[in-house]
Amino acid sequence: MSKDLKVLEKLELIIPGFKGYKQKELIREDDRLIRNYLFSKIKDAEETIRSYLAASLDGKIPISASELNVVAKDLNSLGTKIRVSPTGYSGYFDRIKVTEENLEQLKKLDTTLVTNCEEIASLAKKVRENTSLLVELKEKIRALNNAIDERNLVLNSLKGD
Repeated sequence: MSKDLKVLEKLELIIPGFKGYKQKELIREDDRLIRNYLFSKIKDAEETIRSYLAASLDGKIPISASELNVVAKDLNSLGTKIRVSPTGYSGYFDRIKVTEENLEQLKKLDTTLVTNCEEIASLAKKVRENTSLLVELKEKIRALNNAIDERNLVLNSLKGD
């Protein structure tokens, strides 16, 4: 909850009964911000890879268009997975609660996800000049896929899904 609070929001945190509600609302907002950031990095990487397709067809880079297309599709699937994955938030009246300990575990997983997404976006930009990085990019995509699955398993086990 690294957001600067306005005067009214600070008062809401002080008023009994509102504190938990406002904190949970900030958790929901933070979760949404992280997921949007992850999605945008993956979409950037996908667009970068797709931009290489024409160069591949013209023979300007020694990677087959079909191989680039597979990587772009993998990135697209990954972006969708990020968008539809469960949130790190439980509502006030939810039967199963996401606790502070659970949130700490999710923060660690989210830190890994952010790092992996940034590495994927960076690698995608370098593939054109160094085509051997495509192998590393595929490995990073696989690793990120697994990390998202792990996060989803943690959340689904908490929520009883």
